[in-house]
Amino acid sequence: MATIAATAEPFGPRPRPFFTPTRIIIYGIIIVAALYYLLPLYVMIMTSVKGLPEIRLGNIFAPPLEVTFEPWVKAWTSACTGLTCNGLAPGFWNSVKITLPSTVVSVFVAAVSGYALVNWRFKGSEFFFTCLLLGSFIPYQVMLYPMVMITRELKIFGTLWAVILVHTVFGMPILVLLFRNYFASLPQELFKAARVDGAGFWRIFFQIMVPMSLPIFAVAIILQVTGIWNDFLFGVVFAGTQNNPMTVQLNNIVNSAQGVRARHRRWRGEGIKQCRAVFPSRTCRSTSAPCRCSRASISKWGRASSLSCSGPPAAASPPCSIASPDCSMYRAARSSSVARTSPGPNPRTAASAWCSSPMRSIPR
Repeated sequence: MATIAATAEPFGPRPRPFFTPTRIIIYGIIIVAALYYLLPLYVMIMTSVKGLPEIRLGNIFAPPLEVTFEPWVKAWTSACTGLTCNGLAPGFWNSVKITLPSTVVSVFVAAVSGYALVNWRFKGSEFFFTCLLLGSFIPYQVMLYPMVMITRELKIFGTLWAVILVHTVFGMPILVLLFRNYFASLPQELFKAARVDGAGFWRIFFQIMVPMSLPIFAVAIILQVTGIWNDFLFGVVFAGTQNNPMTVQLNNIVNSAQGVRARHRRWRGEGIKQCRAVFPSRTCRSTSAPCRCSRASISKWGRASSLSCSGPPAAASPPCSIASPDCSMYRAARSSSVARTSPGPNPRTAASAWCSSPMRSIPR
């Protein structure tokens, strides 16, 4: 017996080494994909705890030399989000108030609807499911105006309840499709056995279907939470000015910090182009030096306010003036691109008023 036991060979599958070519390729792709998605998050966190002088150095991947949480505090409490400077805290809590009820209601209603469409078929159930399926292909923008009218009649337009209702309604088609297909893949014998034992609609749903459907519930919750939290369109249309979610506030911060300056730079640049096109060879009366256009001669909104002389300065040199023939050129320029970009008064009326006298300096 001892001889037989000593000569017996091991049985079962032979153990394989951990580092195989297939595993190396799979784990390599997973690591590269994880780094690809985590790199923007790393840059965002590192930049948020740096001071402005350190950010201006341009090394976004380097860790901070001095950690500061002042930008976090300012963004949360005092950042200007349009007309108010109360920070992102109100928008964050508005997004939470929108996301939680919208997710819970839409997922629960969709789960019950998918369960009923599979196991409790009724007359017209297939037509109802087809309508829901077609609803998932309708763009949201097409339904904006009807939803605005409905929320107005319900007296909830401009409130958080309007945003919650819209997110719940537009999340139903895709969620019902997910739950219906998942419940259809479960064995029908479980449902029939529960019916034989006397279980009803809700008991089968909560005691049999829900415990077996945790994966699809997780997928539905992830879809709804990410979609509702990142939504901008419904928030800016239905929430009103006092209930803006976080995405709308972030957009207002960007516009408040950069939009006005960018528009001013564009208008000033267009004003200089038109100034040079209209007055290419004007001369100053006292110095006979050619007039030139400068950024100082363009007003805040892109309107030409005055011209400066390129020659030596004179103590009594008046500003460059234009005679009446040049007024037609200036009026044509004011009615073209500068007129369209300037948010000031009607350029045609202003040009006529400015050029009403035979000899007049360009007004400021």
